[in-house]
Formats: sequence, C-alpha cells, structure tokens
Amino acid sequence: IVMLLSGVIIIWLWNSRLQKKVDESTKELKQMKDEAEAATIAKGRFLDNISHELRTPLTLILAPLDKALKDGTAPDDDNLKVIKKNSLYLLNLINDLLYLSGIKENKITIYVSETDPVSLIKNSCEEIKPAAEKKGISINCSFPSEPVNLFIDREKFCRVILNFFSNSLKYTEPGGSISISITNSDNEITLKFSDTGSGIPLSDIDTIFNRFSRVEGIKRKVKEGTGIGLAIVKETVELMGGAVS
Repeated sequence: IVMLLSGVIIIWLWNSRLQKKVDESTKELKQMKDEAEAATIAKGRFLDNISHELRTPLTLILAPLDKALKDGTAPDDDNLKVIKKNSLYLLNLINDLLYLSGIKENKITIYVSETDPVSLIKNSCEEIKPAAEKKGISINCSFPSEPVNLFIDREKFCRVILNFFSNSLKYTEPGGSISISITNSDNEITLKFSDTGSGIPLSDIDTIFNRFSRVEGIKRKVKEGTGIGLAIVKETVELMGGAVS
C-alpha cells in the first residue's frame, strides 16, 4: 500500500509540474500574440498617419499644377505633364493605402443597392479602352442575355473591376487580350477575369490576394507592383458578401 501510494504521489507531482509548464507556455504564447497584435495595430496606425501626411502636400501640388495646365498659364512642357502623371500615381497609391487601412479598422461603410453589374463593367471597359488600345490589347466580354442583378456597392464594385483591369493590362503583352464574363446559375453569379499574360505560378496562387504580396521569380517587362491591388479586390469583395479566388 505504501509503494502504491508513493507511485500515486509521484504521478500526481509529475502531472502538477507538467500542468504548470503548460500554463507557463500558454501564458507566453498569449503574451507573444498580444505583442504581435499590438505591433500590427501600431504599424497600421503609422501607415495611416504617414499616408494622410503625404496626401496633403501632394494635393496642394496637383491643384495649382492642374489649373496651370488647363488655363494655359503654364508652358506646354512635357516635364510638367510627367510631374502631374507621377503625382497622380502617388496620390492614388496613398488613397489605396488609406482604403486598406480603413478596412482593417472597420471604417469602410458599404452602401448596397440592387444593381446591374453588366452596365458597370461596360462603363469600366470604356474607361480602360484607351490604355488597352495603346498597347494593342483587345477586350472581350461575355454576358448573359437575361438581366443580372446583384446587391452591391456600386462605387466599390467599380473599384474591384478597375483593379482587375489594371492588373491585366500591366502583365499582358501587346497584341494580347483580356476577357471578362458573367455566368448566372443556382442563384450564384460568377464574374471571371482572364488574360493572355504570363500567368501566376501555382506556388503563389495562395498568396496573391494577401496585402503587399508580390510574385517573385518571373521575368516581366514591367516594374513590380506594390501588392495592394489584389488585396483591395479580395477585401472589398468580402465586404460585399462575395468571395474571390
């Protein structure tokens, strides 16, 4: 009986020490998780603050520059047009960063209404048409003959479409094509984008919609993107109750 009790005591002591180690490890993991979340929040706030700070002087540069180019008070100088083009690029990039930050902080409001997405896509096609024609890229559309209605935020849906178009134009060679189609079956509407670009390696498929993710190891004739566009697509689509893949 004494030997049996000793065994029970030893086992109890071992279990007690094991539980203590488990508790300590759990506490350490929670602390690390809290620190990581705090660092992410701090990084997000810093990015948000610096984006606001950068947007103000850019706006102040663009306003008089645009006015001078329009009313003719500035010389017809290509350098000024280059300044305007790159300033607009920076401003759009900053606005995208602020938009992503707004999603992260739950500050983006969705205004949903019953909408025909086909008409919005056609409008986006018209907007992108000059840039596509400049590269000799054709745009092919395939839509159902019957009306298609979605409950979406019109402005944010257009943002998604233009991001897809921008991505396709960037990586599609001159003479190539971009195709967009809509299918409607079983109360599920599928919007599909495809192009004749270089494609995406299977190893990167799971990460392309992550923020600041970029495909490496592919020879491209264009500069790498920021990894923001497809992240905006994914998070905006999910805000409207959809899914992207």
